[in-house]
Amino acid sequence: MSTDTDLLEQAERANQRDEEQPDGDAYGYQPVNWRTLAEAEQQVALEELAEWVTWLLERYPIKRATVPDCWQQHGWLIEELSALHVGWLVCFDEQDSGLGPLQWHERFHQFRERLHSWDGSCGTSGDNHRADRAR
Repeated sequence: MSTDTDLLEQAERANQRDEEQPDGDAYGYQPVNWRTLAEAEQQVALEELAEWVTWLLERYPIKRATVPDCWQQHGWLIEELSALHVGWLVCFDEQDSGLGPLQWHERFHQFRERLHSWDGSCGTSGDNHRADRAR
C-alpha cells in the first residue's frame, strides 16, 4: 500500500517527465490533415500510408470489398486508413500505457464494421472500377 509520501513522490516524478517533454503533443505522431497538405506533401504522406496499408493487408484478413486495391483513388478510404495508421503509430509509442494495442484493435474492429456498412463500393478493378461521385 502506498503512503501519501509515496504518492507525492510519484506525482513529482510524473511532473518532471512532463516538463522534460518537448513542446507540443507527448507523442511524436500527428494526424494527417489531407485537406491542407501541398501536393508534394500529399505524395510523401500517401507513400508512407501505402507502405503501412500494404503491411496491414498482409497481416490481417481484410476483404477487398472493405479495402479494395484501388483504395488510393478514394479520398474517403485515404482518410479512414490514415486515421487508423496514426492510431497504430501512437499505440506503439514508448509513452503508451500498454493498453494502446488493445484499444487500437477495438478501433480497427469499428473501422472494418464502418467500412463494411458504407455504400462506398467501387467495383473490383479495371473496367469495373467506379470513381467516387460528388453529391
